[in-house]
Amino acid sequence: MKKILFNYLMRFLQKSMSSPKSSIGDMLFQALRTRFPLRIPAGMTKWGLLQEPLIFTVIILLAGNTHAFELKGFGDVSFEKVSGSQSKEYRRGSFVLGDVDLYISEQIGDRLDILGEILLELEDEEADVERFHITYTFNDAVKIRAGRFHTPIGFWNTAYHHGAQIQPSIDRPEILKYEHEGGVLPMHTVGISTTGRVKAGASVIVYDLMIGNGNKIEEKDGKGVLHPNVKYDDNYNKSFAFSLTVKPGVVPDLKIGITSDILRIQGEAGVIPTVDVDQTIIAPAIIYNTDNLEIWGEYFHIRNKNRNGDGEAKISNGYYLLLTYLIKEKWMPYILYETRNIDGGDSYFNALNSGDINEGILGLRYNISYRSCIKAEGRLIEEGNDHYNEYAVQWAISF
Repeated sequence: MKKILFNYLMRFLQKSMSSPKSSIGDMLFQALRTRFPLRIPAGMTKWGLLQEPLIFTVIILLAGNTHAFELKGFGDVSFEKVSGSQSKEYRRGSFVLGDVDLYISEQIGDRLDILGEILLELEDEEADVERFHITYTFNDAVKIRAGRFHTPIGFWNTAYHHGAQIQPSIDRPEILKYEHEGGVLPMHTVGISTTGRVKAGASVIVYDLMIGNGNKIEEKDGKGVLHPNVKYDDNYNKSFAFSLTVKPGVVPDLKIGITSDILRIQGEAGVIPTVDVDQTIIAPAIIYNTDNLEIWGEYFHIRNKNRNGDGEAKISNGYYLLLTYLIKEKWMPYILYETRNIDGGDSYFNALNSGDINEGILGLRYNISYRSCIKAEGRLIEEGNDHYNEYAVQWAISF
C-alpha cells in the first residue's frame, strides 16, 4: 500500500510541476520562490528544481506514518571575528548560521539497517545528500555497506560526521575539511565496503576495506571543488581504501591505526590548471583516551603523481594534534595545533586553491546538556604570508 501511495503522489507531483497549465504547480513554485530567494538555472523546469526536496519530504512523511523512522539533526549558530587581516570575510565580525544537518535511520529486522543524511547548505542554497548507505550485518566481524559514506581516512572523518555538536572543536582540522568547505582530501565515497571488529586475545582489531568511485575536481563559482562522482565514475580507475585500528590489551586506553586511499583524480573541463593525478594517501594515527583526558594525533602523507608531462610525483603532508580534558562532565578545555605543507608545483592543490597553513587553537567547551554545547576559541593562523588572529563562539545543538 505504501509503495502504491508513494508512486501515486510522485506521479501527481511530477504532473503538477511539469504541466504549464497546472495551477497547483504554479502555486507551490511561486510560494517557494516568494519564501526563498532561489537561483534558478536557465531551462530548469519546476519539477527539475523541486523533485529532490519533494521526494525527500514525501519519504519522510510516509515513513513516519508506517515505520519507526526518526528524523534527527544538528544545527549551530556562531559569531566570528578576524583581527590582523583585511582580506578575510569575518574581519568585520559576523554572526554565522551553520548548515542544518538532517538524518534518518531505521533497523530492518535483525541484520539490515539504512541511514540517510541530507545537509541544507544555507549559504549556497543547496540540499546535498551527504550519506545514504545500506548495511547488512553478518556478525561483529563482517558488515557489508553500500552507498555514499565517509571515506575511511583517519579517525576523525569516521568518528565525527556533519554535526558540530558532536565534535570537540568548532571546526574540523583544515586537512579534513569537507569538499564543499574547500577540503583537499576525498571525505566521501560512493561504493561498497566491508568492516568488522575482531578480538585477538585481550586486544581488539577493527578494519574497513572499501572500493568505490574516485573523486573528481569540478569548477564551481570559479573555483575547483572536489566531488565524489555520485552518478558515475569519470574514469576506469576505482578508489581503494583501507583502515586498520588496533586497541592493545596491555594498554586498553590506546588506539593505533593506519589508513590509506589510492585513487585517480581528474579535473573537469574548465578547471585550471589541468589535473590528472594518481593519488596515494597514507595516514597513521594514534588516540589515547581515558575518562577525562583525550589525545588525538593524525598525520597525512599525500603523493600526487602527474599523468601529464613528465609524470613527476609531488609530495605534500599535513597533521593535527588535539588535547582535551573533561572537568565534571561539563567543562572541556582543549588545544588543537595543525599544519598543512603543500608542494607549490602540484596541479591538484593549485586547482583547489590550497596552500600552506599553520594554526594554533585554544578553546573551551561547556556542555549545557548531552545535546547542546557552547564553544569559544582563540586562533593564531599563518596562511602563506598572511598572519592573523581569529576569535569565535558557537552554540551547537542536536535534536
